[in-house]
Amino acid sequence: MHKRTRSEFILAILILIPLLAACGSASTNPTELPVATADPCAAENLLAAVTPVHALMRAFDDQAQVAVLADVSQMVFVIPPLQEVRRQAEDLAVPACLATLKELEISYMNSVINTLLVFMQVGAGNTEVLVQGITQGRSLHDQYNQELARLVGEGALPDSSLETTPTP
Repeated sequence: MHKRTRSEFILAILILIPLLAACGSASTNPTELPVATADPCAAENLLAAVTPVHALMRAFDDQAQVAVLADVSQMVFVIPPLQEVRRQAEDLAVPACLATLKELEISYMNSVINTLLVFMQVGAGNTEVLVQGITQGRSLHDQYNQELARLVGEGALPDSSLETTPTP
């Protein structure tokens, strides 16, 4: 009987060792530990949160510079890329602290696109409407840059301002 008890004891240990090892590794598995999500609006994370918004503004400004050089007959080719960048900006999810920046960005993009559409329809003939659109676009771009500077400081990101604001 003594031999049987010893065998049962060894068998019990052999069964318990893997179970105990599994329990021990489960408690140290880092995937099961709660992970704190970084606040995108915290000062140390704000630059990273602003970067995708600003990248779309820069892409739009690049396309807008091409549009400035285009003839009325070419507007049909230069407006769709601007609309695509605007759609990307509209679809971009941003934290609450960037809502104003995104709103100003989209308003500016809409102003430029609408001005180019008017230019495409009337050409340079209706200068009053075109001047209004250009003035509004410049104002919105300035407001965007002010909000960007307020969020991340001057010079924190590559400049998005145009040397020449789109003037169809």
